[in-house]
Amino acid sequence: MDTRALFGIIFRTFCSSLVLIGASGLTVEPLMACRCPRVPSVCERLSSADMVFAGRVESIEPNFNPGDPSVRAQVAARFSEQELENIETDRSPESFLKLRELYSGLLREPNKSRLARSSSREELDSMWSAIMEQGKMARFRVREVFSGPKLETVDVWTDFICGVGFQEGESYLVYASRGNENRLEARGCSRTERISDAGDDLAYLHFIQHEGNAARVFGFATSSPSDLDRAQLWNGVTSPLDGLPVQVHSQSGVRYAYTDRRGRYVFDGLEEGNYKLTVFHRDYPENTTILAGPREVHVNARGCVSELFVIQGETTAK
Repeated sequence: MDTRALFGIIFRTFCSSLVLIGASGLTVEPLMACRCPRVPSVCERLSSADMVFAGRVESIEPNFNPGDPSVRAQVAARFSEQELENIETDRSPESFLKLRELYSGLLREPNKSRLARSSSREELDSMWSAIMEQGKMARFRVREVFSGPKLETVDVWTDFICGVGFQEGESYLVYASRGNENRLEARGCSRTERISDAGDDLAYLHFIQHEGNAARVFGFATSSPSDLDRAQLWNGVTSPLDGLPVQVHSQSGVRYAYTDRRGRYVFDGLEEGNYKLTVFHRDYPENTTILAGPREVHVNARGCVSELFVIQGETTAK
């Protein structure tokens, strides 16, 4: 049995939702890669979150990741494969002491001392389960607030299972909502991500921050009609078309954007109102062939509208 599977078994003892047991054999997979059935748009999250901010993580407690190779190495260093095979049923004093030492070593004060004082396997199980269920708390030094209270520091909680993999010293764009005990929480599907990876959201938030009611029109160009069956606010397409000029026209003027490698285009900083979207041949303006549109859309203040264009035929060839 590999170390990853053994690690999964030991953590299953204290948090059964941490692993999935395969139907055939003993296959244990940590639930670190939780899937999001639908990621909300930046407009949706800005309006629904209780606080949206950019900040740097100063501390995390408890600061460990169950899927981290270094944690699995600590497990392997303390337990033989045979011991791990029997860990759920082995209630011997030796097994209890090893587990207590392992879990205490993963925590900081005050939880470290609390676990170290446990006197039985049952008490250790109970305390560890409570810690896992509570999740991790990341303390942020706030740099910029886009929505919510203007704080210098803020604590944000996240799950061990399907939470955000916060790292100390890293900076994040955080979408936090009030959860249990009125604490601010950020989940893995909340759009919370590293500042370095949040460029698209930051562009929209920049206009909101400096122009108040700015809106966004975005979408994709694809060659696959099956993409029409996806959610209304698309997060991606299966057959993207890049390099196509998209025109947005309104009473205030005309603007252009080009689809990127994902087939995506975006217009930010728009006023509330009606717009016409048109997709041209990639050789525009030399070739003025219209591939799709014009299509009329209306966007509200601070809102987002997504439009998908399905374009087929030789006219899209490079």
